[in-house]
Amino acid sequence: MQDIKEVSRLRLLGLSQRTIAKQCRISRNTVKLFYDFLDSRGWDYHTIKDFDWLQIIDLIELQLKSVRELHYELPDYEKLVKELSKPGVTMQLLWEEYVQNCRRSNQLYYQITQFKKHFHDYINTHSFTDVIQHKPGDRIEVDWAGTPVMYMDPDHGGMVSGSLFVAVLPFSGYTFAWACPDQKQASWIDAHLRMFSYFGGVSQLLVPDNLKTGVIKHPKYEDPILNVSYREMAEHYGCVVLPTRVRKPKDKASVENSVNQLTRFIIARLRNHQFFTLMEYNEQLLITLDAFNHKPFQKKPGSRSEAFEQFEQAFLRPLPKYPYTFCQWRKAKVQMNSHIQFEKRYYSVPYRFIGNEIEVKVYADHLEMIASSSVIAQHQRLGVPMGGYSTVPDHMPPQSQIHQNWSKERFIREANLIGIHTTKVIEQIFENVKHEAQGYKTAVSILKLAELYSVERLENACRRLLEKGQYPRYKHLKTLLQNGQDKMRSSDIEADQRSEKAFVRGGQYYARK
Repeated sequence: MQDIKEVSRLRLLGLSQRTIAKQCRISRNTVKLFYDFLDSRGWDYHTIKDFDWLQIIDLIELQLKSVRELHYELPDYEKLVKELSKPGVTMQLLWEEYVQNCRRSNQLYYQITQFKKHFHDYINTHSFTDVIQHKPGDRIEVDWAGTPVMYMDPDHGGMVSGSLFVAVLPFSGYTFAWACPDQKQASWIDAHLRMFSYFGGVSQLLVPDNLKTGVIKHPKYEDPILNVSYREMAEHYGCVVLPTRVRKPKDKASVENSVNQLTRFIIARLRNHQFFTLMEYNEQLLITLDAFNHKPFQKKPGSRSEAFEQFEQAFLRPLPKYPYTFCQWRKAKVQMNSHIQFEKRYYSVPYRFIGNEIEVKVYADHLEMIASSSVIAQHQRLGVPMGGYSTVPDHMPPQSQIHQNWSKERFIREANLIGIHTTKVIEQIFENVKHEAQGYKTAVSILKLAELYSVERLENACRRLLEKGQYPRYKHLKTLLQNGQDKMRSSDIEADQRSEKAFVRGGQYYARK
């Protein structure tokens, strides 16, 4: 009674709550409770100074009971769990919103420590622990399964092995799998494209292992160096590739666990099925995978599919308008004829790049030549035969600006110094190309044979080649010179060729019989 009277008296004097608490040797919370008690009844010091202390105690106990009920008002934890699963939402933010709601409704609220304690108790008792560990749509973990998939080779009758690509969304556990012929880069990228299509969206992060098809190098204290095609694919879909630490499989524990489960659920179940193509295997795999995703959880309600559709699918970012087109990168040097060589075929580039090394972006149906981050030429891959040329006339240099003054006439003049047969071979080379520059490399290579062997031997080799009626090629002439056929007479060559085609044992062999 004396405390509340003293508090009301000091309050009337205009002292602060902190000063009053210090003066009366009570807590500020008690001072606040006294304030609330007096304000709820409209009393001040003049009203209560003559009150009986037993009456005041009863009234205070009644007030404290009411205040405690307001103070321990619990938030709607079921609603907060769903809010916490959204990107960017934290426990601190939810507590601040909870405090604002309590203040609007004139209720006392829990402090952050008790708020979190009750929140964690609710989550642990309602099987929502994944909310704390993962965010929906935040990442996709990918890996190869260690156990190979097997199918029948219809041509040879033997078993062929392939690799199983596995991807999982850690929040819901929703899983994708696809059987690939190998673990090369083309299969790796193709499996990712099918994965995005299956999920119907894209995550913010891609978490692979440090395999060479995705990561070239991962220094311990530096950023990983990604494969160019893998990095371009991630940029096309708006993802960030975050490889695991080296030899740290727990960084992608979800996919490691899914690999073990899919090995038992899919590979083991399909081991006795007979498939003659990888496509047949994948058709049955998708059916089995759907059953795996709809399988009920053991320790909590629902399934992977339900958790994905209810919580996670909406948080995946939409797919781009066009899917990524896989390509590979190569390096090539521009030859003196203003062409590069790729897979034994020749493609032209502008003549100003002669002698420079450029990058070649290889697609399934066309090539892009790149220098200084700019596309300098494009060519279709289809329709170019082995050893053939794909030439854009504008890429060829003007006749007055040919590199080192090379020209058809110059090579014919040099061939005349060797002999008439060599001249005839050089002339035929230029007669069989669409553009003069296409024959420069072959002409240079043939004339250099005179330096390796001799002028006389090159002339004889050209004569032998023309006698056979073959199309003049550098490799034919080099074979003649290496075998020494340019030194042999025609009759000796024919006899030698016949002897190579027959097994002649002689009379002594049969006499021993």
